[in-house]
Amino acid sequence: MLFDTNILYSIFFKQNDFKSSWELLSYAVDFKETIYINQFTIYSFAMGCCKKKQEKTLDRFNELLKEQIFDLISLNNFDIPEVFKFMKEYDLDFDDALHAFLAKKHRMSLITFDKDFDRVNVEHYTPREWLKRG
Repeated sequence: MLFDTNILYSIFFKQNDFKSSWELLSYAVDFKETIYINQFTIYSFAMGCCKKKQEKTLDRFNELLKEQIFDLISLNNFDIPEVFKFMKEYDLDFDDALHAFLAKKHRMSLITFDKDFDRVNVEHYTPREWLKRG
């Protein structure tokens, strides 16, 4: 599963459906389900923590990275033009296009609260939907 940045905000700042986001993170850790994030997610989350002056939150996130709770998924040089195509084809911002492209390329479920993905042909769920799919 690939976490959108808004899932990290949900977990660390108790936004959106915090309870189901936390349950999904716990489930993934308990059952050794791999949670992928990308560099842009790390950058966006770190920038958000800095803007909110949330240094302790960033430290907790860093601990999860050190514990290898998240696996990093990267782009290569050939992926960038494809991400730009997703931006144009689906009218997405860069962040959303990046997540959609990576989820599709690697055949992963995208975990997000963002409804923009409803217009993209990529498997996506809210944390609650993913947990209920059983």
